[in-house]
Amino acid sequence: MKNGAPNLSAPAPRRADGKPDLTGIWIADPPKLIDVSIDMKGAALPMKPEAQKLFDQRKTGDLSADDPDANCLPQGVPKINSTPLQFKIFQEPGVVVVLSHAR
Repeated sequence: MKNGAPNLSAPAPRRADGKPDLTGIWIADPPKLIDVSIDMKGAALPMKPEAQKLFDQRKTGDLSADDPDANCLPQGVPKINSTPLQFKIFQEPGVVVVLSHAR
């Protein structure tokens, strides 16, 4: 479009062979975390002590002890799509290359 915004109603770009062309720069919409206990109207969510400890640890964002690839950069697919980082796809016949960067 002239204003630089994408035309989301346009047909998907196609390669010469008619297959979709994914070439370009992409950014995934990260998933939203939802508190499933929100509707409990103040009632405590019953948890075993070990579950409460793990829940409290994960609320702080410290997943390093439980997440086997927390220190692997960049993350693999599909996990890379849960971060708000851009990645680039190069698509040629017979090969697709996905480039991403670490923070």
